[in-house]
Amino acid sequence: DFLNSLSRQPCTRISTQRNDPFQDYPKLFGTIAGSIAARTHKTILLNIPHVISCSFSIEDANVRRGIPCLTIQNGISTNHTFLVSRKAKLATRTRLGLPRKPLLFISVGPLIYRKNTLNLIRAFGQAANASARHLVLLGDGPLMPKVQRLTEEFENVTAIGHVENVDEYLQATDCFLSASESEGLPNAVIEALAWGLPFILSNIPAHREIQLIRNEAGDLFPLRDHGVLTGLIENFVPSEEATLAARSIASETLNADVMARHYQDLYTSVVKR
Repeated sequence: DFLNSLSRQPCTRISTQRNDPFQDYPKLFGTIAGSIAARTHKTILLNIPHVISCSFSIEDANVRRGIPCLTIQNGISTNHTFLVSRKAKLATRTRLGLPRKPLLFISVGPLIYRKNTLNLIRAFGQAANASARHLVLLGDGPLMPKVQRLTEEFENVTAIGHVENVDEYLQATDCFLSASESEGLPNAVIEALAWGLPFILSNIPAHREIQLIRNEAGDLFPLRDHGVLTGLIENFVPSEEATLAARSIASETLNADVMARHYQDLYTSVVKR
């Protein structure tokens, strides 16, 4: 973005913005350095003629800060059928060494404070009848030592770390969890939806944007309200309606083909101008 903003050549310049710097940078770099970085990035974006946000929630934030932009939502490829039978799920669990009998929940992402993983573990671990449900955490990062120490308190939470075969784990599970404090339009959630996984997500703008597409695909909980999150985990029951709704969000709306068409239309209109 910095190099893009410096260019004064007679060419079309476009940048896709995938995060909210004012939400992300203070948590990543600290309050002072993060605020300076966010303000610097805002200045840079103001010098790029065409800013595209990956979600309407980022567009709203940009508009409030005086950054003109358009939205083209993230999308992933869904060229083959992702829905799997219960029998196939159990077979995949056996292959991956995961528990077969309990309801299996999954959370995927870097282990950083913005993802709120420590509180997610605590909320899950406090759910009643722990033997009936199990949480698998995929991802690595600076919080891994704290995550590992915390999972030792709860037998129904497993931190696996970084893996290359995330899709196999998504095939094996029943529900996707995220307690993230801020997101652009999270690909991890969209990929889980493509496998027909219902969700339980923190009530932040990006997650609301996803739920608005098909409300029956999952539930939202107030950020940092561990009681509500624990209750949703305890009461979760897989259903065909939620599975099909989740799958349709990825296959019909947050789809790579849809995203590509929007970018093609953008490039055509900008070049003509």
